[in-house]
Amino acid sequence: IIADDAWAYLTTKTLKLPYQYVQSAKVFYTLPQTVGDHMKQSMRFYRSQKQLAKYVSPEVLKQEYTIPRNLVMTHLVQSIIKYPASMTAYVGLLSYIQLKTLLNPKQKAQWEVATSSKL
Repeated sequence: IIADDAWAYLTTKTLKLPYQYVQSAKVFYTLPQTVGDHMKQSMRFYRSQKQLAKYVSPEVLKQEYTIPRNLVMTHLVQSIIKYPASMTAYVGLLSYIQLKTLLNPKQKAQWEVATSSKL
């Protein structure tokens, strides 16, 4: 499974095991710094949902991956008003990534690393 972190969390939820927030935990994360790396990570994310569906209940997948539509629309409109050019480009890129993922849904066993997001 490519998304082993998501698999661990979703399996825990599926089995109704306790999953706990730990305030003292530290996470080091860097956003991708290039469009190419953003595309690699986004495609891996979209493909991982289909892969995880083989192992995790559909209810849990839907519950954990779905963002309420009103929340998405509210923030999308706010962001388009505040950053019209950037958001137009981002929505276009996101649409392209989703289409590319639909046309080529298979994830290789070894994926391309998004090097700009590594610390």
